Amino acid sequence: MNGKTIYSDTQCPAGAQTETVVLHDSGGVISPPKADLLMLMAQRKAAERQNTGHQGVLTMGTPQSASEECALLDQHVRYLDTKARQPQSSTTQDWIRQERSTARDRQVALHC
Repeated sequence: MNGKTIYSDTQCPAGAQTETVVLHDSGGVISPPKADLLMLMAQRKAAERQNTGHQGVLTMGTPQSASEECALLDQHVRYLDTKARQPQSSTTQDWIRQERSTARDRQVALHC
């Protein structure tokens, strides 16, 4: 229309040059091609198989006092920080971030 581009969800005027545009609700995120996803999944699974058995486990038990719980929480946060510096999947990194946040929230509640 007079050299302008107009986007509309209603009928265009008679004689206007029209073109249909398909919009995808991707939230600004565009998925990589499926072949790339399959390759990345295979690489992640191979790395996870390679790391099987190399993960540490922290058993906290039941603390007897707030100061003991503070010490255990601090130890747990150090463990999570060490784990976060290692190659991990994004899901594992998200879990680590959530665990660390939960531990820090508990420390704040205890006034550690």
